[in-house]
Amino acid sequence: MSKGCYSIHLTQPEDFLSVRGALAGIRDDFLHQGHSAEQFLKIEMVLAEALNNIAEHGGPGVHNSPITIKWQYEQGLFSATLKDNGRPFPTAVIPDRGSPRPDVDDKDLPEGGFGWHIISQLCDSVRYQRSAGQNKLAIGLRA
Repeated sequence: MSKGCYSIHLTQPEDFLSVRGALAGIRDDFLHQGHSAEQFLKIEMVLAEALNNIAEHGGPGVHNSPITIKWQYEQGLFSATLKDNGRPFPTAVIPDRGSPRPDVDDKDLPEGGFGWHIISQLCDSVRYQRSAGQNKLAIGLRA
């Protein structure tokens, strides 16, 4: 079994450079534990969407405390838990936005929701929980 723990601090709203740094660190840990870059592709897409959502929508609370990412990889199954102190998700459950509509012009597409579609399509399990002022997102996927 391989596992790791990573913590990042977002220094400003929408701090996507810190997200990129975190993804690079997790990727390095994953590769140094003997796994391939090909195995990490799907994992990276899911983590990028989730972390970018936290950076974009987490609000001030996410910039004053770390985002922690604990992960493990065993027998082709990657699981991770992301925790942050940002704003709660607007609903108790992650939305099922359905597939993006190819017949809609790009300028008419809604701003949000497609990231959750990507996450839900790539993951075998996605669970969200808000407890004691903290968001917890647990994901599992075959990679």
